[in-house]
Amino acid sequence: MRFIISPAKTMVEESPLPARALPRFCQQARQVSDALCALDPAQRQRLWGCSDKLAAQAERFVGRYAQAFPCAPANLAALTPALFAYDGLQYQSLSAATLSEAALKYLEDRLLIVSGMFGLLRPFDGIAPYRLEMQARLQVGQHANLYRFWGDSLFRALSAECDTVVNLASQEYARAALAGSDEEGDETGREKARVVSCAFYEGVRDGKPVQRAPFAKKARGSFVRWCAESGIDDPAQLTSFDWGYRHAPDLSRPGALAFLRCG
Repeated sequence: MRFIISPAKTMVEESPLPARALPRFCQQARQVSDALCALDPAQRQRLWGCSDKLAAQAERFVGRYAQAFPCAPANLAALTPALFAYDGLQYQSLSAATLSEAALKYLEDRLLIVSGMFGLLRPFDGIAPYRLEMQARLQVGQHANLYRFWGDSLFRALSAECDTVVNLASQEYARAALAGSDEEGDETGREKARVVSCAFYEGVRDGKPVQRAPFAKKARGSFVRWCAESGIDDPAQLTSFDWGYRHAPDLSRPGALAFLRCG
């Protein structure tokens, strides 16, 4: 079983623990980096769709990648583990720095972060700050955007190492990570992993579940932490989550678990 989550736009370099490995898709990440660095600053700001202040910060990140692709063996000690490099609501709720050694080991073995730059990141893969959303229309080689660049390679990698993918990613990132999941087995005849998506809702209005993005992000982080602390090893156990939310059978369906806020 593997869990996939989205990255965050906000990134930091401080970490209580060192990076232990380089990203598995380093070669592809270098291609993405080269494509981003080949743009001029004005083109990059349009790609990012951000303010001048954020663009200036992101340009500093680009400068580091342009000088030399940072994810190299000689630079490992200077890189930040992916689990600690992102600092959005989801990661604040997960609060990895306060997890036990056993819980961190659980995540090291099971958690993957979907990234437009790096594809799939393990918790202790070393990275440097960057700004690049999966939905950004960055042409990489002959590929018109990042979805086409990554294709179904991410889901093939997931299927090679597990039989169940627990999807906690946003639609933007799930689209990339799960591309090809609705097709039959690959050319080798190998079975593809089944997908279990989890959604967190604040209530029901007019018969439809209501989701609020900030609360959903926090809930995903709490869910990952709960799984790590509880040692969840069977998808059937996922419905036991009770940290502020309860499983809602009436809103769930095969392959899609719904949770409603308690109270």
